Amino acid sequence: DAPATASNPMRVTVNGSTGGYYYLLDVASNLDCSVDISNYQGPIIETLEIDNYTYSADDDYKLCLLGSDIDGTQSIATEYQWNYDGSSPAISDIMIANPDGYYKVGDKITFMIDFTEDIILDSSDSELELSSSGSYDSIAKATYKSNLTSNQIIYEYTVLDGDNALTISPSSIILNSSTIKDHAGNPANLDI
Repeated sequence: DAPATASNPMRVTVNGSTGGYYYLLDVASNLDCSVDISNYQGPIIETLEIDNYTYSADDDYKLCLLGSDIDGTQSIATEYQWNYDGSSPAISDIMIANPDGYYKVGDKITFMIDFTEDIILDSSDSELELSSSGSYDSIAKATYKSNLTSNQIIYEYTVLDGDNALTISPSSIILNSSTIKDHAGNPANLDI
């Protein structure tokens, strides 16, 4: 089976029995594998490899492989389909629960960071660095709270004694030992 997602470059190896022909039609998106190869006079090979196939864009791809036996009887097209994803997830939205108002010591301020696609967060020690303005700027970092939806991370800041900020806004995500990536393994773009 072909992978659900594929890295770039990709290597495909097809092994078959002795005495057959193997014909790689193509690797492309929207490919039609129903092609007659009965007049093809190619070499007899047992292993066919595609090395370093370069994808042109994120898309669904198909590999078409046809074969025939030693007598020239064509086999049914073998098709492998997968999706190539070479794009990194990026921050698409930042929401603050109850963004305006007064907070007392111990109150929680919740920050929801949405990404452009589903993400995998492999650890819970990332932090959200905050910038603030006010007469007493003690606000520094919100801590990881949860990853409840597949494309969102929630951070939480607990108001401390002495906090007196006029504005609070996220400035960067600090990974520490965490990684944030999509299901294809592309690391997230964390620009805010």
